[in-house]
Amino acid sequence: MGQAFQYVDSGNVQAGLVAKSSVFNGYNRFADPKYLNYITLRADWYPEIEQQLVILKRTAEVQLAQTFVTFMLSTDTQKRLRELGYKTKINE
Repeated sequence: MGQAFQYVDSGNVQAGLVAKSSVFNGYNRFADPKYLNYITLRADWYPEIEQQLVILKRTAEVQLAQTFVTFMLSTDTQKRLRELGYKTKINE
């Protein structure tokens, strides 16, 4: 978890800007209604953060890296990422 989420989760601050996935994960783990008290920022208020997945040429454990890529791109993982509030470009 991110440091900002830890401050909000512990009650040391009243509010914070945190990943929605952290809030979802907190609720899924503890079923505490405090995790339902959040506001989602509108997507047009900030530029989209696009992340990429690559295997570098110098990777020593190519097979292990490929296994990880296969896992990340699997239908189940993509579905779980969407459930956690992430937007995916595949398997939509």
